[in-house]
Amino acid sequence: MEKSQSAALAVEDLVLKGKQCHDYKTTDRSSLPTGSNDTSCAFLCFSSGTTGLPKTVVISQQNSILQIVQMCDFGSPRLLRVFLGVLPFYRTLLIRVVNAPQVSSCDIKCVGQFNKGAAPLAHEVIAKLAKLYPDVAIRQAWGMTETCSCVTVTPWNMMTYGNARFIGKIVPGTTVKVFDIENGRELGFDEPGEASANFQQTTPSRQDYSYLQMQKGCGPQVTMGYKDNPSTTKSTYDEEGYIHTGDIGLVRQDGFVAIHDRIKEMIKVKGNAVAPAELEDLLLGHPAVKDAAVIGIVDDYIGEVPMALVVLQKEIDPTPEMVRELQNYVAKHKARYKRISGGLCRRYQKVDQGKFCGASYASK
Repeated sequence: MEKSQSAALAVEDLVLKGKQCHDYKTTDRSSLPTGSNDTSCAFLCFSSGTTGLPKTVVISQQNSILQIVQMCDFGSPRLLRVFLGVLPFYRTLLIRVVNAPQVSSCDIKCVGQFNKGAAPLAHEVIAKLAKLYPDVAIRQAWGMTETCSCVTVTPWNMMTYGNARFIGKIVPGTTVKVFDIENGRELGFDEPGEASANFQQTTPSRQDYSYLQMQKGCGPQVTMGYKDNPSTTKSTYDEEGYIHTGDIGLVRQDGFVAIHDRIKEMIKVKGNAVAPAELEDLLLGHPAVKDAAVIGIVDDYIGEVPMALVVLQKEIDPTPEMVRELQNYVAKHKARYKRISGGLCRRYQKVDQGKFCGASYASK
């Protein structure tokens, strides 16, 4: 939103107001306008648009305030005096930290923590990060615009590379359920299915994770729906107040949550599920690759075949030999049914969080 209308403030207005505040102690105390309550709209934010056009999400005063309270419970008692947040955030930036030659020559002893969201991070990337930056903590988070940001976060005292393959633990006051995407059956611990989230009236302490029974999603941070779009709101938010996330994931016995990929992006090869993010992260670990995306292509014999769209580094020639090298690279590290076909391209479309818009390419 670039320009303000009526009582609304645009992002430009907030940036200008921030520039005028040289000392946080001099800022005005915020209060709700007369006639407002906790369900009044505080923000209008656009969804990422990975499944279609971006939708306008209505975020209430309660959503924004309680999300801050939830995050405080997972925060560190140690004050971070410098927090570098360069937008946009997405996992490929962290992958480039691993592979960029100029980074290895830099002194990053002052860096104490990596923060990552959006798509899952591959085991290969985590191993490289642990080798290059063994003393840096790593925090994962998972959520949606429709959940006002986070449903799960890595607790401050568990930010290790060993836990980096998970996307954290469920924030207080939130329940998550997992459902079988074929028959709708509610699943138990360690069984992958669609994640949904909801609010639990009794907020547990940060040590109490016994309520993590299943996975679907609801909580005080789950937003009010889509502006002027009742049909999509009804299909996304169910009658119990749960929001269907569209992600494939599971909840472990110890409370950690794992997300594999988007339901609509999972590739079925001979009945086996292949997560595009797993192959993309592997390809991004190759020194010749600048960017990569994997989609499923229909195959009459085995159902689908993983196809990779690869953008090479500027100095690398896009030759047939390079295509074979990348195919052999994936074949060396992954099971047979995860082997890729495909070729090289100059660029492809992504949305703001660095997520690939695969549906339009798969149909071509």
